[in-house]
Amino acid sequence: MKTDAGLSAKAHREEITTNLQTLGGALSKTIEQISASQKERLDRVSGSVAELTQRSGEQQEALRKTVEERLDAICTENTDKLEQMRLTVDEKLPSTLDQRLGASFQIVADRLNEVYKNGRDADPCPRSR
Repeated sequence: MKTDAGLSAKAHREEITTNLQTLGGALSKTIEQISASQKERLDRVSGSVAELTQRSGEQQEALRKTVEERLDAICTENTDKLEQMRLTVDEKLPSTLDQRLGASFQIVADRLNEVYKNGRDADPCPRSR
């Protein structure tokens, strides 16, 4: 009986060893498959990130160009409007200045006439009377 028990135990050990080896091999194969699958997914994600980065860069460049063009247009518009304003000022300034100076000189001349008239009508020597 001892011999049968020993043989039976040996057979069980061999069976367990075989099962463990089979399980280890299957586990190793499964880990390799999972690793390959993860690598494939990571490669796809990396490709997607690279593509998104490139698209983002292109969109930023397009936006920069659009903003630059719009700023150039605004600058040109402002320059044109400033030139128009300068021309308007140059056109109207002399006539406005002439009018205002003429009005000021007229007021001064009127006042001087009043002073002259008042001076003529007044007695030149009020103490002698």
